Amino acid sequence: MHDLILAGRPLLGWIMGSAFESGAGVMTWQVAAAVIGIWALPLEPMLVSLGRPGDVLKVRLVVSAVLMAVLAPVTRAYGLDGAGAALVCAMIGLAVGMFLMLQRNTGVAPAPHERACAEDPAQAKRNP
Repeated sequence: MHDLILAGRPLLGWIMGSAFESGAGVMTWQVAAAVIGIWALPLEPMLVSLGRPGDVLKVRLVVSAVLMAVLAPVTRAYGLDGAGAALVCAMIGLAVGMFLMLQRNTGVAPAPHERACAEDPAQAKRNP
């Protein structure tokens, strides 16, 4: 990340052309948001595999609604850097929201056939 901040503008100009050098600031914010997204990547599939896709949808809806509500005013006030910062905040909100949903109720009731197997291990051998 440090290298991106220091060398982002020249690299962007060299790869994409000098017209794109002014986008280095917002692209640094986007890289920061991507790093947060990669860190939080396993949380969403974990919730889905625990049978809680509704929690994923709730977090995504809330974070998206808040981002859409603040994006225009922040961009007007701070320009593209404001939009980039809003994206980073949204990714942090998404990661924290997914983590809190995961922590909220981690116990998952076993399916009926799993309960029967847990109560009578011999049944597990008969019904694989």
